[in-house]
Amino acid sequence: MKDLRNIRIVIKSVDNRKGEHIAYYQSALMQATFSVYINDNIFGALALHKFAEMISSIVTRNS
Repeated sequence: MKDLRNIRIVIKSVDNRKGEHIAYYQSALMQATFSVYINDNIFGALALHKFAEMISSIVTRNS
């Protein structure tokens, strides 16, 4: 089983868009990139948390 502490979700600021970010996870196994577009507020934090849970469940199922 993959060590879930080593899942790497990258968060980058969107150019010329203050407070907006893209979070993404690249899966070599599935040959896919998953991403979410978030704002720098509580709703963005909730969306990022749900995204991390989703990625964790995908990695767990496919490991």
